[in-house]
Amino acid sequence: IPSYSLTVRATDNGHPAQFSDVAVHVHVSDVNDNPPRFFQLNYSVVVQENAPMGTSVLELIMSDRDSPENGPPYSFQITQGNDGKAFDVTQNGLLVTSSVLDRRTKEQYLLQVQVSDSGIPPLSSSAFINIQVTEQSQYAPSALPLEIFITTNEEAFRGGVLGKIHATDRDPHDTLVYTLVAEVPQEGLFSVGAADGKIIAGDKLPHGHYLLNVTVSDGTFIATTSVNVHVWCFTQEALDKAVVLHFRHLSPEEFVGDHWRNLQRFLGNILVTRRQNIHMASLQPAATSDGVDLLLAVGEPHGSLYEPQVLANKITVSAGEMDQLVGLRMKKAIHVPCHGSDCSHRVCKETIQLDPGMMSTYSTARLSVLTPRHSLEQICSC
Repeated sequence: IPSYSLTVRATDNGHPAQFSDVAVHVHVSDVNDNPPRFFQLNYSVVVQENAPMGTSVLELIMSDRDSPENGPPYSFQITQGNDGKAFDVTQNGLLVTSSVLDRRTKEQYLLQVQVSDSGIPPLSSSAFINIQVTEQSQYAPSALPLEIFITTNEEAFRGGVLGKIHATDRDPHDTLVYTLVAEVPQEGLFSVGAADGKIIAGDKLPHGHYLLNVTVSDGTFIATTSVNVHVWCFTQEALDKAVVLHFRHLSPEEFVGDHWRNLQRFLGNILVTRRQNIHMASLQPAATSDGVDLLLAVGEPHGSLYEPQVLANKITVSAGEMDQLVGLRMKKAIHVPCHGSDCSHRVCKETIQLDPGMMSTYSTARLSVLTPRHSLEQICSC
């Protein structure tokens, strides 16, 4: 209990007794009985030789269970193992190099770092940091270009993680740092995770095509790769004229990585349209088998679209050729509204429901696809 608010009453012995009250506020001050604690007691880090003086090696994160007046600011000092005063700790807890390291002179350091809090008297604790000095980077990092396709039936994409840059480095101990280089009109629309290379879109990403450049640095070398982001915000008209294709014996990741581009080209040829006009409006695992359901829309985003019956018939007729050229075995093609002899004497209606709040993401090293979940409702009546 940090404080008390009391009322004290003084009463005399007269008849009748007289009294008066006074408020007393009691503040319980904190005793400095908890030393500051390191996030962990033992650290292991790697630093390259010939790194410039002042190179950041490790950030020491502290906690203290006492109240703020007995906690930070902290005082750090290296008490053991700092041969040649090769390292220093700033008062913000950042371990940096204070000389240029040479692994042939010394390949490993074991530092003991002590931290003290601001209490009276101060309390302290220690941690050990094992530092391995490695060779300077010899190889530049390598990063693959990434293409991202986003579809939504809303006016703009809601935002979130879109995909991840895949980068490698032949130097075994290099730490890669990712930086987004964007044009001014795209400022604020995208960001990249500095440590993991994840591409992130801000809220309400509009329809359109965006070209981003991402640099990958190992501290010595820098590589640059491109990220193409395609956002297709389709209309209800496009949804009403979409078809559902069911493919057997493959996962959504296999479909995206191995077949989608080839399917785009194949459908572009048989439908006599550009590959860019073939859109994956939604993709998800099939509910009743080990396949996938593809909601396919064809046409310019806000222009004329193929009639669904024509579209379904052309795809069905070419199913055998699709199996040979693309490697996709199609079980069936469904279009909206329903068709066929079984509906000749009935009124049939099929509607597709989309949930833009539930986005599915399927990624490979070079391609990432984000689509809303869809469901197909069929109603037939006499």
